Amino acid sequence: GSYTAQMDNFHGDAVVATMGESKLTNTELQTYYWMQVYDFLNQYGSYASMFGLDYTKPLDMQMSLEGTMTWQQYFLDAALDTWTNYQAMCHEAKAAGYVLDEEYAIYLEELPANLADSAAQMGYESAEDMIRRDMGPGATVDGYMGYLNNYYLGYMYYGDALEQIPVTDADIEAYFEAHAEEYKANGLEKTDERYVDVRHILITPEGGDTATEEQWAAAEQKANEVMNEWLTKNPDEDGFAVMAQVYSQDPGSASNGGLYEDVYMGQMVEPFENWCFDAARKTGDYGIVKTNYGYHIMYFVGSDLVWQLTAEQDLMVEKGNEFLQSILEKHPTVIDYSVIEL
Repeated sequence: GSYTAQMDNFHGDAVVATMGESKLTNTELQTYYWMQVYDFLNQYGSYASMFGLDYTKPLDMQMSLEGTMTWQQYFLDAALDTWTNYQAMCHEAKAAGYVLDEEYAIYLEELPANLADSAAQMGYESAEDMIRRDMGPGATVDGYMGYLNNYYLGYMYYGDALEQIPVTDADIEAYFEAHAEEYKANGLEKTDERYVDVRHILITPEGGDTATEEQWAAAEQKANEVMNEWLTKNPDEDGFAVMAQVYSQDPGSASNGGLYEDVYMGQMVEPFENWCFDAARKTGDYGIVKTNYGYHIMYFVGSDLVWQLTAEQDLMVEKGNEFLQSILEKHPTVIDYSVIEL
């Protein structure tokens, strides 16, 4: 059935889920629910319609891609799972003495005032009005704040816990061998093919596609000057990243210190790739490469075998799910669907 509320009789304080002493009310549920909707739309954009989602129609009046539930029920299930996961991690984080990192704490402390400023600039009477516009008539600023607090605290704890799970090269190879047939069916086999991580600083010639020889020569001179400045001041990866933020004219990587991760053969232009995938390339190598974009000051960060990195990532997902399941078993959740209103 439908969970759509009659807004003149919305029961915001009704408790829809309980985990120990933690309770989720209808008011707080609105944020979790609409964040699932927005995350789906952000992920798939115009392709959402290919899954049968028509955002112009009520979500409780159309069937989801699952085929057995409406889109409203689909997003509700995702919202309740999200609250359960966040809340379980928060219980563990608090038991372990975790507190929010300073940057998150400051962000949350300043958020009410920032929301109020944004609301005023957009013509809303208050931050509450703006939140209700995005998260439904029953949503509140406090509910949104609670959502973010649980997310940040749970995210910190979960991330730290995964980093402490031991994974060896032997574990990764064993995982790959156990799933070799699945990987082969998807075109992945144990070869010497690699991904590389590289930083670069792009110096483009003035004039762009119509640059003269003199302009290209000036760009080359600038590239050498920048590389020499890096070698003189702070000739390591951190120093290179700072230089990239200052000098690089590549809009796709400058703000990230010139970093491109998991570059595969065929992704970049040929001279760039020839330098990166040179068999003799090792961490810390640097140089200047010319492409049709300009002069690239290169810094080689490292490389990984494609099969090994893929297996490692899949293994960590599996271990992460196992860890999450073990936490959820310690913190059972009771849900009362009869009082849910959206």
